[in-house]
Amino acid sequence: MLIYEVANEWGIHGKVLEKSVDVNSITSPEDIPFIDDLTSSLDFSSATKKQGVNKFMHDFTLTPYFTKNCSAD
Repeated sequence: MLIYEVANEWGIHGKVLEKSVDVNSITSPEDIPFIDDLTSSLDFSSATKKQGVNKFMHDFTLTPYFTKNCSAD
């Protein structure tokens, strides 16, 4: 399932990402549901596609990525 692949790439909990995508609104994509849960579940060491050289940089790119790519439609 694509949601769990993305979760593995980012090192975040797949169930939390699934829940966020399920309730995300295409009319308000900048509001990411459960963003605090997503960022707190982030495990940089387990991310398969690290975005940056450290957890800070990886985390910094998380919100813009989800705003652009994870709306439910």
